[in-house]
Amino acid sequence: MALYAGRPVREMVREAEAIRDRLQRVEGVNKAQVLGERQKRMHLDFDLARLQSLGISPQAVFAAIEAHNRVAILAQWIHDTWGHLHPGRRLDTATALLREECAAGGVPSVFAALHGDTPVGTASLVADDMSDRRDLTPWLASVFVRPGWRGRGIASRLVQRVEDEAQAHGVEHFYLYTPDQQPLYRRLGWRDIEARDYRGETVTIMRRLFSPLS
Repeated sequence: MALYAGRPVREMVREAEAIRDRLQRVEGVNKAQVLGERQKRMHLDFDLARLQSLGISPQAVFAAIEAHNRVAILAQWIHDTWGHLHPGRRLDTATALLREECAAGGVPSVFAALHGDTPVGTASLVADDMSDRRDLTPWLASVFVRPGWRGRGIASRLVQRVEDEAQAHGVEHFYLYTPDQQPLYRRLGWRDIEARDYRGETVTIMRRLFSPLS
């Protein structure tokens, strides 16, 4: 089965993984794999005089490159931590998906906790995070804090930032799933709605309810 380009990377990957998941539930099918992902490379070549004529400083270019590199760091964390839930998804694909989620605000959005210029944590607000529960949307996803920075309330502040973003865009309820962080989210006002197996892992789907900001 082939899927053709012309649509956002996230949409193509989600569809391919959903098809793979359905195939793996067919009797007699031992393995289904997503193939054809291509590594991406970026080469920069710019003229300082041309940048100056456009009113763009070299510092602005370097800042944009630094932000680009931060996304790569966050994607590495996410891939290392939850890649087992997406077998066959390579790091470059995970990075491309995360870049697509770096929108101007609302759904989707990606947030990073920084110490100076160094990322120490991340969290996202996405339209879907569970391939067979498209009826639930949007989702708090990819909450991660580097080990050396845990226990300082960073995860809670990241969750609150995502909640603020959701509320600011009129979201009245949203979801998450977790295998082991239920106590943290319950303290933050989340409630269990379903316990289930998802791609070989026992998880709890939780929901956060609030009124939209006026």
